[in-house]
Amino acid sequence: MNKYLPIKLLIIALFIYSKCTGQVRVGVKAGLNAPTLVGENYFSAHNYKIRNAVQTIYFHAGITSDVRLSRFFTIQPEVLYSTSGYEWFSAEEEFNSSNSTDEPDVAETLGVVMVPLLLRVKLGGLGLVFGPQLNRLVTARRSSRFGSKYDVRSDYKTDPVFSAVIGLEYTFSFGLGLHARYNYCPTSIARVTDKGIYAPGNSMYNHTGMGGLHFYFFSKKDK
Repeated sequence: MNKYLPIKLLIIALFIYSKCTGQVRVGVKAGLNAPTLVGENYFSAHNYKIRNAVQTIYFHAGITSDVRLSRFFTIQPEVLYSTSGYEWFSAEEEFNSSNSTDEPDVAETLGVVMVPLLLRVKLGGLGLVFGPQLNRLVTARRSSRFGSKYDVRSDYKTDPVFSAVIGLEYTFSFGLGLHARYNYCPTSIARVTDKGIYAPGNSMYNHTGMGGLHFYFFSKKDK
């Protein structure tokens, strides 16, 4: 049995409900990410320390929708593309005399398709959103300070993993709004191998803070 069948059936049911009642809004959203990746791999075993990159711009963008259940509750399915990343830098010069602690020796950038299915509890334009999210890694690039770049999707799981989302939103009556949320992923995204960058016992967890703007088309005041 397809383990994602219940989610598919729920999305179909929401679509049928929205077509029958007309209580649905569709929009777009985009913004910036503040990723926090934690874990251990080959680099951490060789006197390197992980650091979350602050000079790289990470973002999210995609489609959002709002299916009204009542005046105070809506279901919010979305499809987003989101990026995150991190750096490994040498903790001691003795490991490699050409290293600099001011520059990362290795940096990685990940691209993930996110499919959240959130419950929105709202009071006027203000809303609290929370619920599960399905994440699938689609790109993974590693670069070194010496200019080399690699596709490293083989180091990560390509099967979908679940995470939990909680956040706040505010939407004006004309459709424009602000959103902020935190995505907590309790499952390691590393593909553990007997020999390689992720050995048994190693892991990597991708948690992401997100904030930005959204806009619903054909929006109107709540009744």
